[in-house]
Amino acid sequence: LAGSALIVLSYMPRPLVRNPFVRHLLPAWRSVRKLADPSVLYYQLYAPRVPTYVLTLSEKDLIELESSLPRTFGGTFSEEQKDIKVRGVFSDGSGAYDVRVRYRGLYRNHWEAKKKSLQIEFIDETPLQDMRVVNFIIPSDRHWIGSAFNAYRAKKFGVFTPEVSFGNLV
Repeated sequence: LAGSALIVLSYMPRPLVRNPFVRHLLPAWRSVRKLADPSVLYYQLYAPRVPTYVLTLSEKDLIELESSLPRTFGGTFSEEQKDIKVRGVFSDGSGAYDVRVRYRGLYRNHWEAKKKSLQIEFIDETPLQDMRVVNFIIPSDRHWIGSAFNAYRAKKFGVFTPEVSFGNLV
């Protein structure tokens, strides 16, 4: 019965998504939907092998960053909202670095869930493989393992590709 409910809810017609009550439940539904994804179980079992990074923001800066998000459900970022950056401290276990932080991504899947896609720009130093800017993208947007596998294949064929690796930002 629960499996059939998952299948039925997976194929909701578009007019149903426009219903305000359904819109209110969509973030919870997206979280529950992950339970059927085997890659989520894989990540839960092997999470200790993934490097953990800590981002610290002041309460005032966090409020400013949150206020840059679109007000309406399903809205997209405007150019002015995308440019709002706040200062923070990024720690990788070996040191703390001053950074500028902003949300990244154009669509709501990047900022509706508990974990959000962030762009972190280092101010003075570049501790992560000499990268000045690092994008932490929610895994569901990059289809978890698929993006890393495609980058691996591209490197094997000698094609230039951005660096793809997994990390846990808390």
